[in-house]
Amino acid sequence: MADNFPWNSTVGITLIFVAAIFIVTSIVRIYRIIKGKEEQSGSSEESFAPADGYYFYNGHRLNLSDTDIITILQKYFPYYNFLEPCLQAKFKERVRQFISVKTFIIPQDETYKEVPVLLSATAVQLTFGLDDFALSWFKYVQVHAEEYLADDPHAFRILAGHVEGKTITIAWNQFLNGVKDVADGINVGLHELAHALYYQHVVADNGREKIFIKELGEVMEEGEEVYELKKTTQVLFTDYAYKNLQEFWAESIEIFFEKPETMLTYYPALYSSIKELLNQDPINKSNPLLLN
Repeated sequence: MADNFPWNSTVGITLIFVAAIFIVTSIVRIYRIIKGKEEQSGSSEESFAPADGYYFYNGHRLNLSDTDIITILQKYFPYYNFLEPCLQAKFKERVRQFISVKTFIIPQDETYKEVPVLLSATAVQLTFGLDDFALSWFKYVQVHAEEYLADDPHAFRILAGHVEGKTITIAWNQFLNGVKDVADGINVGLHELAHALYYQHVVADNGREKIFIKELGEVMEEGEEVYELKKTTQVLFTDYAYKNLQEFWAESIEIFFEKPETMLTYYPALYSSIKELLNQDPINKSNPLLLN
């Protein structure tokens, strides 16, 4: 049968050409199918609602307007409102940038705008005097509507926030309490972000920013001295702060921003060390940055 088939070079070239077109067309079709699935997956992740009732929002897809961000900051965030106009503009832009590099995991019954803006604003407040402010190690910010159980089979613990892996987790009701009262020395957002800041620079960055690590070491040294004062006096700090130096550090940040005058009065060396570390003096509310 092969002898009867009219095979020649022209036919061979034609068949090869047709086969090549078929292969290329198939590859393009497969690519489009895969690409379509990826795009569907990407868009669903932005507002995916799993069975436990949470939405996932990719920050760079939220498309919050400047008006959205400014309106929320003006309504809920006193730190921003006290700033002079040029610093408000810088603050707003940093909030936008912080949002864009995080994924927010939010309960269905919470507004998708206020959660990322206010949590990002708290991070920017803490790092406003630093060049590196994005806490790049952490990819996710998770919010629970209220206090939640720790994922620990060996102990029963109720948490208002914690930092683990690449996730910063906050109880939204406790976070809002801290935002609403800016003078009680209690702010779970600042507390957990202080843990995140420490982890970012000491562990994730492996101490690459030598100046920051040096100044952080001075803060911890001052903290050890105050830590020892618990035996004779206990002013400003709660019992939980004396659990270990990490908790003392996080609570120091809360007090530094919410009761700066009182901290300066009782613990001037500690206040000065934190001020130099963060490049901020919150007593000067309109322009807290030491270097503009």
